Amino acid sequence: NGNQTIGENAFQDCGIGLSGEKRAYAYTDNENFIAAIKAAGYRVNYTISFESNGAVVGQLTEVPYDSTIMAPADPTREGFVFAGWYKDNELNERWDFDTDTVTSDVTLYAKWTEEEYTLKFDSNGGTDVSPITVKYGDAITLPTPTRANYIFEGWYEEEMDNNGSGTQFTATTMPDLGANG
Repeated sequence: NGNQTIGENAFQDCGIGLSGEKRAYAYTDNENFIAAIKAAGYRVNYTISFESNGAVVGQLTEVPYDSTIMAPADPTREGFVFAGWYKDNELNERWDFDTDTVTSDVTLYAKWTEEEYTLKFDSNGGTDVSPITVKYGDAITLPTPTRANYIFEGWYEEEMDNNGSGTQFTATTMPDLGANG
């Protein structure tokens, strides 16, 4: 009938950690074994994998059954903001590191939101220019203000103090300006 009988002493003195706690390791789908070792007083340990963009970026191993885990350092991705770890690859159910407990092997998935920037323009006495909001990688069309008796020479990231200094902003697609962009 597919059932296995596991003897009462099958785990005697096996898998006892330094703390004296009995521990065992099992694949999640081995439900009969897990039930037997729990009944024998063992804690089952699992592996937690952290996945970002299809690649495993970290793992916790030997995580005891029914325990919480600490959040790892936030990963980084150019042009995106990390938005948390999720239980499903559809990114619908967020993992709560304070309350969610480990009861099986788990893969947590990184959620990302595109970095969004608001570009504000000071036309230095020219016609008013409204701010534009763009996301990382979006095409940018920079406005061209007018001012009587002046030729517009471009936009600069810093105040020029009318001496030609500063870094000219010439991007045609929105770059990643970093956390302080």
